[in-house]
Amino acid sequence: MKRLFTHIMFLLSAILAVSCASDDDFTDGGNGSTDPSEELKPVRKTIIAYITGDNNLSSSLSNDLREMTTGSAQLPADCHLVVFADFRGEKPYIAHLKDGALEKVREYGNEFYSTSPDSMRSVYQWIIDHYPAREYSTVLSGHGSGAIISSDTISTNLLKLNAYGYDGAGEVSATSTSTWMNVPSMAAVFGSLRDYDGGRLHFDYIFLDCCCFQTVEAAYEFRHAADFIVAPVSETPAAGADYEKMTAALSLSGEDAVRTIVDTYSANTSICISAIRTDMLDGLCAATRRALGTIYDGKEKLTLNHARCIYYYRGNETGYQRQASLHDMKHVMRTNLEDSVYREWLAELEKAVVHKNVANRWDTSLGINFSLFQEFLTDEYYGGVSMLVPDDDYTLYGNDINTSMFKLQWCNDVGWKRMGW
Repeated sequence: MKRLFTHIMFLLSAILAVSCASDDDFTDGGNGSTDPSEELKPVRKTIIAYITGDNNLSSSLSNDLREMTTGSAQLPADCHLVVFADFRGEKPYIAHLKDGALEKVREYGNEFYSTSPDSMRSVYQWIIDHYPAREYSTVLSGHGSGAIISSDTISTNLLKLNAYGYDGAGEVSATSTSTWMNVPSMAAVFGSLRDYDGGRLHFDYIFLDCCCFQTVEAAYEFRHAADFIVAPVSETPAAGADYEKMTAALSLSGEDAVRTIVDTYSANTSICISAIRTDMLDGLCAATRRALGTIYDGKEKLTLNHARCIYYYRGNETGYQRQASLHDMKHVMRTNLEDSVYREWLAELEKAVVHKNVANRWDTSLGINFSLFQEFLTDEYYGGVSMLVPDDDYTLYGNDINTSMFKLQWCNDVGWKRMGW
């Protein structure tokens, strides 16, 4: 009993020690860019890359950083590329990548959870303050499960598929003290950031190089934080994007940037990926609410037919489509709506999804049953964004997706409760 108590106290101490970052955890490095006397003049653009690699992706994400470093030789002089890196077996640090070289400019004295909202906010704000720009974009690398929500950060329970992460704080697997961060927590971090003038920071684009992150629910949550959301709809290989070829695209702006990111990524990797224009999402939400209202009889729960619809995430070890949590939005709506209603709705989807790429299959660790829907992986059915479709059969490691989805604004605004859920 004593040994158990001692072990618990040690574990709690370790969790507290790595929970979040503070200024006391910093040590200066590099060329003295943290000197407050230095005159900081804003450049055209600062790209912030946030790499959560204290997990089983550590080797692959370390290679991504090497690719970014090489690719930084292609960046224009009016563009900064600043990376926060947290890898297994190393203390976290911030580095400035320039002219093909990496220079650490901020080193942390202690390990901490990069999936803690406080830590993420601290890291982003430090980079913004020390690398001011007229425009910001960000890249996030790590594991992803889109908008699927369980216990929020910081959780010390067993495996939780919580959208973004995971930070194992030295662990090799996604269990024990590993932590994940839900989409609403990420959106709150982004909404709290301030630019060099003290105003609310707004990203040009957010590029999530993480599996299954292009869900309409996640994009809707981020709609006030960025002009565009770029992310894979499907799983991605551990290697992620080829940043040696991608880095130059990251320095572009607006729709030119996101189209080039999608094209560059898909030219080298077999994935489904897209870019969403966030100012069109309110219109898409309203159109979806209207369209679903045309097929709801007001008596039972509105249960959509998704028997053979494209899906990207299977949340259970048995079955196929009924446990699949993230279905292609276009395919589901086409399957369930009258043609005239569908065409009206589709016009709003096409305003929001400004660019997309489809693959006929991709690397999967989720046991995706491609034979179920492979013939539909064409532009006619593939919409470039997934959605949560409530179903009484859904469970995910004991989590009721039909309940947890109401932590997401889209699921409330689109009216799932009004339709029986």
